[in-house]
Amino acid sequence: MRKFMVKLSCWGAVACGVLMTGAQAGVVVEGAADGIAKPQKISYFAEKNRFTLDGGKIWRCPVPRDDLQEIVKALRLDDRLGVAAGARDETQIYGGMVRSSHLIAELQAADEFLRALVYGDRARLRHAVLPQNYQPMQVLAPRRRGSLMYLRFDGFRYRLTDGVYQPDGRSVELMLIPLLAEPDAAGNPLPDYDALERGDVQPEDASNVAHFIANQPEYLALPALQSVVKIGETAAFVRLLRDGGFNLENMSRLLAGGEDFSLESGASGITPFVETVVAQKAAPSAETAASALQADARAAESIKEILAADQHYGKQNAVNMSRASLNDGSYIKFRAAYLKNISAIDLSATPPDFQESYAAHAAAWQKTLAWLSKQKIGDSPAALEKFKTAHAPFRDELNATYQKCRAVAGKYLN
Repeated sequence: MRKFMVKLSCWGAVACGVLMTGAQAGVVVEGAADGIAKPQKISYFAEKNRFTLDGGKIWRCPVPRDDLQEIVKALRLDDRLGVAAGARDETQIYGGMVRSSHLIAELQAADEFLRALVYGDRARLRHAVLPQNYQPMQVLAPRRRGSLMYLRFDGFRYRLTDGVYQPDGRSVELMLIPLLAEPDAAGNPLPDYDALERGDVQPEDASNVAHFIANQPEYLALPALQSVVKIGETAAFVRLLRDGGFNLENMSRLLAGGEDFSLESGASGITPFVETVVAQKAAPSAETAASALQADARAAESIKEILAADQHYGKQNAVNMSRASLNDGSYIKFRAAYLKNISAIDLSATPPDFQESYAAHAAAWQKTLAWLSKQKIGDSPAALEKFKTAHAPFRDELNATYQKCRAVAGKYLN
């Protein structure tokens, strides 16, 4: 059983993935499969929807083939899969998933279920039977404090039994992030740093989260959440393959064909597929098709490597932003190292429009750090409010340039 904590350390991840977008709830699946040795060769059998690794060990896909293909396509661009719900119930998407896909519908259903549970909206639960017939606590008096709900799946584990990799657990965190009463100028909710440090959340919300934590296996077996577990298990396996050198672009195309296939990690798993596609072109245009396909493949691989490097540097020795880490300089030191590393990345193999958008994002970080390095946050609420107001334009520019990078990258990776 995991202990429920409302902790300051979660602010960094949530700020980048949830709060910055104006969301007030979110469900995200992260991480690679633990316990599965990285294979050199995989074979997929369409009829049974399963993989054989290195000619022997079996991994059974828990989601339909169409969902598997969607996950493969999405993980080429963004390491996370997830959705967030805004204040007006609009859905925001993390990663490269198509808004109309079945995956989005499943994640939305989980998000809606958890919001109903955490915030005591019994009518919205639609007569779902909760573990121990639990009735979520409701806020009867005026709500004292708003919060953001954030569910994170990670650490999917497997064990090998009789030649088959079987799921053997996962890490699940359901967190509440207390919010200030007033949003920023753009209407986005803002975290209450002082309340985070105190663990001060609405008591009824905290009780509902505590029941989820205490009865987690039973909750995860409910249909709305079981589907997310399956999505998470599949995504973890696909990340394992990607990090092991398998080309997800090729895998996506082969899955779309609906036939059995085999792939090897590294370059040997790429060339045969490119040659096969080119051979199917009409003879007069074969050379042109080969050149275009290879150019697109090189651009996509270069962009993917750069995005992966950016994410790595953003996590390496990470320090989350807080009043303390800004005032003592540790956050500036971490972000300065991040900026130095991403500024040294070789962009020459990527298309000009991606180079331009990525350079603009790095420049936005440089401007932000130049400003942050001169700031100190006082202890009073007024000082904190003044800092957040002044910081908002920098945060907005970082978000806008990042979204531009993703949009440009999507042209080559989708």
